[in-house]
Amino acid sequence: MVELKRMHDVEELLAYLESQWCEVTDIADLWDSEMDRDDKEVYQLEWSIKDDNLALLESQVVSGNLTARQYGRYKALRRMITRQRPVLERLFTSQ
Repeated sequence: MVELKRMHDVEELLAYLESQWCEVTDIADLWDSEMDRDDKEVYQLEWSIKDDNLALLESQVVSGNLTARQYGRYKALRRMITRQRPVLERLFTSQ
C-alpha cells in the first residue's frame, strides 16, 4: 500500500513539474508585455515551491523509488529544466 502511494506521489510530482517547466516559455513571452511588477514578484516567490517539489522528486530518484517509466520522464524533465532554467533566471534578474 505504501509503495502504491509513493508511485502515485511520484506521478503527481512529475506531472506538476512537467507542466510548470513547460510553462516557463509562455511566461517569458508575457513577462514584459502583460505582467505587472506584483505578478512578477508573486511568480518568483511561488517558484520556490516548485524548487521544493523538484527536490522532493529528486529524493525519490536517489532512493530508487521510480519505475523505469517514471525515471524516463524524470530524465526528460531534467533536460527540459536544463533548457528552461536560463530563461527563468533571466526573468528573475530582469525585475
